[in-house]
Formats: sequence, structure tokens, C-alpha cells
Amino acid sequence: MKIKNSQDPVIILDDDIDDLMIIEKAYKASGLENPVKKFLSPEALNQYLDAVKKGEKEMPSMLVIDVNLGTTNGFDFVKEIRADSAFSKEPKIMMISGESNSEYRNKTKNSGANAYVIKPFDRKEYSSVFNSIFWV
Repeated sequence: MKIKNSQDPVIILDDDIDDLMIIEKAYKASGLENPVKKFLSPEALNQYLDAVKKGEKEMPSMLVIDVNLGTTNGFDFVKEIRADSAFSKEPKIMMISGESNSEYRNKTKNSGANAYVIKPFDRKEYSSVFNSIFWV
């Protein structure tokens, strides 16, 4: 299965290297074929998105962004991304967090993200999440 163009990457942003690796493995296990790019900081992802705007990098199919990014609030970061006309509608953005409260779901919607997912505890759960989110 492919999301849009198979060359368009899925980008994962999480400041926790262990979570980043778990999410990547789950994505690969989901059967989706787009390449994965991983970032540990919003600054690094911003550099990539600047290159997208210049035509130097491919537009991502999806951004998977952790809510808690150290000193950066993931919701505010998504608002910044969506405020840029180049990214106002695409790519899809999925917010992830270990928190299961309705306030986070509302903040997700208000930020411009497409989905909020509570971090699953195993790869099988993540795979199900990827398959359901990407085909909605």
C-alpha cells in the first residue's frame, strides 16, 4: 500500500529516540511503503520544510508529531506549520501523546492537525493506527 506518491515521505518528529524508533518500526510493519524520515527536534524539521518550499525536498505525505517536544509545545509547532501557506492543507498531521484527555483532542483540532492518537504500547497497535489514519 502507498500513501499518495510512494516517494513522498512520512516524517516522524519525537524528541525521545526510543519512541521514534518504535513509531518507525510500527509504520514499517503496517505495510505502508512510503519512506520514513525521522527528526528529533522541531528545528531540524523546519530545515526540511524550508527545503520543501524551495523544491529541494519532497512534500511529506504525513507528519507524525509528538505533543511534548521538550521546550516546544507540539500544538504551537503545528499551528506554525499550518500558518505557512505552503503547508496550510497538506501534509496530513497526526499528533501523538501519552495523554488521554479531551483537552488534547480539542487542541489538536484547533492547531490544524488532522488526528490525535494516544501513544500505543506496542507495534501492533501503532500499525493499526497508521492504517486507519492514512486511509481516512
